[in-house]
Amino acid sequence: MRTIVTGIAVALVTLACACSDDGDQGDDGSAVEAECATGTSYSCQGPLGCSGRQFCRGDGTLSACTCEDGSNDTGQPGDGSAGTGGDGDDGSGAPPGDGDSGGDGDDTGDGDAGDGDAGDGDGGDGDAGDGDAGDGDASEADEDCDNGEDDDGDGDVDCADADCGALRCVEPAPDGWSGPLALWAGSGTPPDCGDGFGETLLTGGRNIGAPAASCSTCTCDGSSCGSFVDVGTGTVAGCDGASCSTSLNGSCAELSTPCLMDTDTAYLETRLPSEPAACEASAQDADVAAASFAEEVRGCGVDEVAARGCEGGEVCAPADEPDGFEAPLCILTQGEEDCPDGPYSERTLYFTGIDDDRGCSACGCDAPDCNYSWSVYASADDLCESPLITLNAAEQCVQVSPTDGAIRVGVAITGDGTCAPTGGQPTGEAIGTGAVTVCCED
Repeated sequence: MRTIVTGIAVALVTLACACSDDGDQGDDGSAVEAECATGTSYSCQGPLGCSGRQFCRGDGTLSACTCEDGSNDTGQPGDGSAGTGGDGDDGSGAPPGDGDSGGDGDDTGDGDAGDGDAGDGDGGDGDAGDGDAGDGDASEADEDCDNGEDDDGDGDVDCADADCGALRCVEPAPDGWSGPLALWAGSGTPPDCGDGFGETLLTGGRNIGAPAASCSTCTCDGSSCGSFVDVGTGTVAGCDGASCSTSLNGSCAELSTPCLMDTDTAYLETRLPSEPAACEASAQDADVAAASFAEEVRGCGVDEVAARGCEGGEVCAPADEPDGFEAPLCILTQGEEDCPDGPYSERTLYFTGIDDDRGCSACGCDAPDCNYSWSVYASADDLCESPLITLNAAEQCVQVSPTDGAIRVGVAITGDGTCAPTGGQPTGEAIGTGAVTVCCED
């Protein structure tokens, strides 16, 4: 059967082609050189008696006879060239050739597609005899939305291309600022950066949680009051020359020293023991809980800050933030700054670190609860009933009038010698360091 295709009209003509003038064969089923109409298909008989097809190539020669059951009689791979499309002026191509498919030998034949200028006639495709289409134009490429090029030839690049719905054009970060970035803020562990926002620009937080330190109770041990006090006497005003020292612990005692002899004017100095009792303070054991941000934050910048099809100075960014991140895009800068003019106007101050000097004051002890007094009496006041003067502090100097080289002095020591503890109070605070100003779309 002969198939003739012209334009879109199809006619079927049956020819006996064992040995015809327009399609002769050799004994092996190969085509005999003859003139034929390009794109015309002929019936034929293979050398082993199978019924097959052969077609007229573009150069006016016939192909080998290929059996209709998909094999050629020789058991070798057929060349199965597809029909050659014609040079259709109207772009529809020549009639599709019924190119015989390659036989079921070792390999399948490589059918050539039609070569019409703008034709879209189909060439033969093997068994059905419809060869590959002879489309003059190449098919359009898909748009790659990440390379900054117009891959599909529609005049639009990445962000500006309708095929790239996962991208959008946004305002860039001004000079001195970083971004745009996706922001996550909350409690717990921040999610990782990714999904087009792969650059970690901020890790920190705000609202520091730092309770006061827990301080141990301070105590004081080992205190006591002295059993004796001292009295110095001499004849030099201001007690600078007092050279006679006497220890007393009684309420009334006659004091007669060489420093009081042969004078009716002398000077008396009150003194405490050289090593008065002292208290020992306990050590401070502070418990300081770790400081942390009550609100953690992570900022993730776009993988590449570039226009990629955007106009008016805008840059391309993913249309959707990574999972868990907030919707508004943001920008940031180091330090405490006001937000710039433009869409990024919602300001929040974050910190990248914490300076924590919390603790407890050291334990100490006040002076022991010991009270000392010195009273001076006339030497004739045997019972020390009428003090001439009473002194309640050490290192005081008073003028006295000895009688026959003697005076009477009474001392009193009171108190239990205990010491009041000091210290043990919470100190310090935790403050944020490394301030970062974040401004987000409103």
